[in-house]
Amino acid sequence: MYKIDDPDGLFYSLPPNLQTKEARAFSRAFSKQMKKLLRLAKKLQLWTDLDNADPKYYDHMAASVQAPYYKPEFTDDQKLALIKNAILAHTYAGTVKSVEEFIGSVYDSVQVIPWYEYDGTPYHFKVRAAGERSGDIDKQFNDMLRKVKAARDIMDSIETVRTLDEQDYIGARYLGTRYAPEIVPYEEV
Repeated sequence: MYKIDDPDGLFYSLPPNLQTKEARAFSRAFSKQMKKLLRLAKKLQLWTDLDNADPKYYDHMAASVQAPYYKPEFTDDQKLALIKNAILAHTYAGTVKSVEEFIGSVYDSVQVIPWYEYDGTPYHFKVRAAGERSGDIDKQFNDMLRKVKAARDIMDSIETVRTLDEQDYIGARYLGTRYAPEIVPYEEV
């Protein structure tokens, strides 16, 4: 079998009647060129091996995949996460999963409810999200939604759900006077 580390690998895989000086020379030349080709091929693995990509290329990569909310001043880990999310968003663009994942980066938990689950009209949906709403989050939400939802889909409403994790303590105390009030008997009328 041919091995890249063995310069004569192809030569040994030939039948004995073809193992000549010319075949050995060709085998060495071919092996040398294959090593060069494999070194160059490693550079092509940029998109399939993002974790080992050089951080100096993150800005160019983000521009090519149109990573939303990408800023050059972010840390390398944040940049890489945004690039990966953008690639996934393009993979699932227009699906419920893409809407849930992208909006999930703004809200704690997100659920997209299609029209047939709440008797709406076709191609409409509602969003149920847990978290606190503010003006800035609403703007981000609308921008993200426009980018990830299918063009034909229309959002009817967004329901914000809040849960309370606090404990309630109830107590009672009798505040009385030192002297008992005068008891008046009940009179029938």
